[in-house]
Amino acid sequence: MGGQAITLEVATGGRHAAPVLSLLFDAASRPDARAVRPLAESGDFMITFDGSAGLGGARQGDWMELSAKGLTFDLHGLAPGDPGMLLLHPRRFGLLPSLTRCEAVTLAPSPHLMGGEGTLPVLRAQLLLGVLLCDLPGLAAVCWLPARSLTGTALFREATLGWLAGRPVPDFLREEVPA
Repeated sequence: MGGQAITLEVATGGRHAAPVLSLLFDAASRPDARAVRPLAESGDFMITFDGSAGLGGARQGDWMELSAKGLTFDLHGLAPGDPGMLLLHPRRFGLLPSLTRCEAVTLAPSPHLMGGEGTLPVLRAQLLLGVLLCDLPGLAAVCWLPARSLTGTALFREATLGWLAGRPVPDFLREEVPA
Protein backbone atom coordinates (compact mmCIF):
# COMPACT_ATOMS: atom_id res chain seq x y z
CA MET A 1 0.00 0.00 0.00
CA GLY A 2 1.26 3.46 -0.84
CA GLY A 3 0.40 6.78 0.68
CA GLN A 4 1.03 8.38 4.02
CA ALA A 5 0.34 6.82 7.38
CA ILE A 6 -2.46 8.38 9.38
CA THR A 7 -0.84 10.70 11.87
CA LEU A 8 -2.21 13.75 13.59
CA GLU A 9 -0.08 15.95 11.34
CA VAL A 10 -1.25 14.24 8.14
CA ALA A 11 -4.89 14.12 9.20
CA THR A 12 -5.11 17.80 10.17
CA GLY A 13 -2.16 19.46 8.50
CA GLY A 14 -0.75 20.06 11.99
CA ARG A 15 -3.63 22.39 12.88
CA HIS A 16 -5.38 20.41 15.61
CA ALA A 17 -4.84 18.37 18.70
CA ALA A 18 -6.09 14.81 19.01
CA PRO A 19 -8.75 13.44 18.95
CA VAL A 20 -9.33 13.29 15.22
CA LEU A 21 -12.18 11.48 13.54
CA SER A 22 -11.62 10.73 9.86
CA LEU A 23 -14.42 9.94 7.45
CA LEU A 24 -13.03 7.78 4.67
CA PHE A 25 -14.24 7.86 1.08
CA ASP A 26 -12.93 6.50 -2.19
CA ALA A 27 -11.50 9.26 -4.36
CA ALA A 28 -14.60 9.52 -6.54
CA SER A 29 -17.01 10.08 -3.66
CA ARG A 30 -15.21 12.45 -1.26
CA PRO A 31 -17.87 15.09 -0.50
CA ASP A 32 -17.76 18.83 -0.93
CA ALA A 33 -19.42 21.46 1.26
CA ARG A 34 -22.68 21.18 -0.72
CA ALA A 35 -23.10 17.61 0.59
CA VAL A 36 -22.74 18.74 4.22
CA ARG A 37 -25.19 21.66 4.12
CA PRO A 38 -28.41 19.55 3.90
CA LEU A 39 -27.30 17.49 6.92
CA ALA A 40 -27.18 20.67 9.01
CA GLU A 41 -30.84 21.33 8.17
CA SER A 42 -31.77 18.61 10.68
CA GLY A 43 -31.01 21.13 13.42
CA ASP A 44 -28.70 18.71 15.27
CA PHE A 45 -25.68 20.81 14.29
CA MET A 46 -24.95 24.14 12.62
CA ILE A 47 -22.45 25.35 10.07
CA THR A 48 -20.77 28.31 11.76
CA PHE A 49 -18.21 28.94 9.01
CA ASP A 50 -18.09 27.74 5.42
CA GLY A 51 -14.61 28.30 4.00
CA SER A 52 -15.69 26.93 0.65
CA ALA A 53 -18.14 29.79 0.12
CA GLY A 54 -15.80 32.70 0.81
CA LEU A 55 -16.90 36.30 1.04
CA GLY A 56 -17.46 38.13 -2.20
CA GLY A 57 -16.52 35.00 -4.12
CA ALA A 58 -13.08 34.71 -2.48
CA ARG A 59 -12.50 31.14 -1.27
CA GLN A 60 -10.80 30.63 2.07
CA GLY A 61 -10.26 26.91 1.74
CA ASP A 62 -12.29 23.78 1.44
CA TRP A 63 -13.28 23.37 5.06
CA MET A 64 -16.16 24.14 7.37
CA GLU A 65 -16.59 24.85 11.05
CA LEU A 66 -19.47 22.88 12.56
CA SER A 67 -21.12 23.46 15.93
CA ALA A 68 -22.79 20.80 18.07
CA LYS A 69 -23.76 21.06 21.73
CA GLY A 70 -22.30 24.58 21.78
CA LEU A 71 -18.81 23.40 20.75
CA THR A 72 -17.10 23.88 17.39
CA PHE A 73 -15.22 21.41 15.22
CA ASP A 74 -13.34 21.84 11.96
CA LEU A 75 -14.16 19.64 9.00
CA HIS A 76 -11.16 19.58 6.63
CA GLY A 77 -10.42 17.78 3.37
CA LEU A 78 -13.64 18.53 1.53
CA ALA A 79 -13.53 18.24 -2.26
CA PRO A 80 -12.18 19.79 -4.37
CA GLY A 81 -9.44 20.59 -1.82
CA ASP A 82 -6.56 18.36 -0.96
CA PRO A 83 -7.48 15.12 0.80
CA GLY A 84 -5.22 12.99 2.92
CA MET A 85 -4.21 9.76 1.14
CA LEU A 86 -3.97 7.36 4.01
CA LEU A 87 -2.76 3.91 4.93
CA LEU A 88 -5.53 2.16 6.78
CA HIS A 89 -5.14 0.86 10.31
CA PRO A 90 -5.23 -2.89 10.97
CA ARG A 91 -7.76 -2.65 13.84
CA ARG A 92 -10.99 -3.06 11.89
CA PHE A 93 -14.55 -3.39 13.06
CA GLY A 94 -17.43 -4.24 10.77
CA LEU A 95 -15.43 -3.80 7.56
CA LEU A 96 -14.62 -6.01 4.62
CA PRO A 97 -10.91 -6.60 3.98
CA SER A 98 -11.30 -5.10 0.51
CA LEU A 99 -11.09 -1.56 1.93
CA THR A 100 -7.49 -0.65 1.17
CA ARG A 101 -7.12 3.02 0.19
CA CYS A 102 -9.25 6.05 0.84
CA GLU A 103 -9.23 9.80 1.01
CA ALA A 104 -10.07 11.39 4.32
CA VAL A 105 -12.28 14.21 5.46
CA THR A 106 -11.27 14.97 9.05
CA LEU A 107 -13.27 16.26 12.00
CA ALA A 108 -11.26 17.72 14.87
CA PRO A 109 -11.96 20.08 17.76
CA SER A 110 -11.42 23.68 16.70
CA PRO A 111 -8.09 25.17 17.82
CA HIS A 112 -9.66 27.20 20.64
CA LEU A 113 -10.63 23.90 22.33
CA MET A 114 -6.98 22.83 22.67
CA GLY A 115 -6.41 21.76 26.22
CA GLY A 116 -9.99 20.57 26.58
CA GLU A 117 -10.18 18.38 23.48
CA GLY A 118 -10.11 15.16 25.50
CA THR A 119 -12.87 16.10 27.93
CA LEU A 120 -16.09 14.15 27.91
CA PRO A 121 -18.33 17.02 26.67
CA VAL A 122 -16.01 17.65 23.70
CA LEU A 123 -15.70 13.95 22.86
CA ARG A 124 -19.46 13.43 23.09
CA ALA A 125 -20.17 16.40 20.79
CA GLN A 126 -17.49 15.32 18.31
CA LEU A 127 -18.72 11.75 18.15
CA LEU A 128 -22.32 12.93 17.78
CA LEU A 129 -21.20 15.01 14.81
CA GLY A 130 -19.43 11.94 13.44
CA VAL A 131 -22.66 9.97 13.65
CA LEU A 132 -24.60 12.76 11.91
CA LEU A 133 -21.98 12.94 9.14
CA CYS A 134 -22.41 9.20 8.53
CA ASP A 135 -25.25 10.25 6.25
CA LEU A 136 -22.77 11.66 3.73
CA PRO A 137 -23.10 9.66 0.50
CA GLY A 138 -20.26 7.29 -0.28
CA LEU A 139 -18.85 7.05 3.24
CA ALA A 140 -16.83 3.82 3.41
CA ALA A 141 -15.49 3.82 6.97
CA VAL A 142 -14.79 5.90 10.04
CA CYS A 143 -11.32 6.15 11.58
CA TRP A 144 -10.90 7.12 15.23
CA LEU A 145 -7.27 8.22 15.32
CA PRO A 146 -6.69 7.87 19.09
CA ALA A 147 -7.63 4.16 18.90
CA ARG A 148 -6.05 3.60 15.47
CA SER A 149 -9.26 1.89 14.42
CA LEU A 150 -11.40 1.68 11.29
CA THR A 151 -15.09 1.00 11.66
CA GLY A 152 -17.88 0.35 9.21
CA THR A 153 -20.43 3.14 9.03
CA ALA A 154 -23.43 1.18 10.34
CA LEU A 155 -21.52 -0.23 13.32
CA PHE A 156 -19.99 3.17 14.11
CA ARG A 157 -23.40 4.83 14.09
CA GLU A 158 -25.17 2.17 16.17
CA ALA A 159 -22.47 1.64 18.80
CA THR A 160 -21.64 5.35 19.17
CA LEU A 161 -25.30 6.26 19.62
CA GLY A 162 -25.47 3.50 22.23
CA TRP A 163 -22.48 4.97 24.07
CA LEU A 164 -24.01 8.45 23.91
CA ALA A 165 -27.16 6.94 25.47
CA GLY A 166 -25.19 5.37 28.34
CA ARG A 167 -23.98 1.99 27.08
CA PRO A 168 -20.31 0.94 27.45
CA VAL A 169 -17.60 2.50 25.30
CA PRO A 170 -17.26 0.51 22.05
CA ASP A 171 -13.93 -1.24 21.45
CA PHE A 172 -13.26 0.83 18.34
CA LEU A 173 -13.16 3.99 20.49
CA ARG A 174 -10.74 2.50 23.04
CA GLU A 175 -7.09 3.33 22.57
CA GLU A 176 -4.98 0.33 21.67
CA VAL A 177 -2.77 -0.73 24.55
CA PRO A 178 0.65 -2.02 23.42
CA ALA A 179 1.41 -5.59 24.46
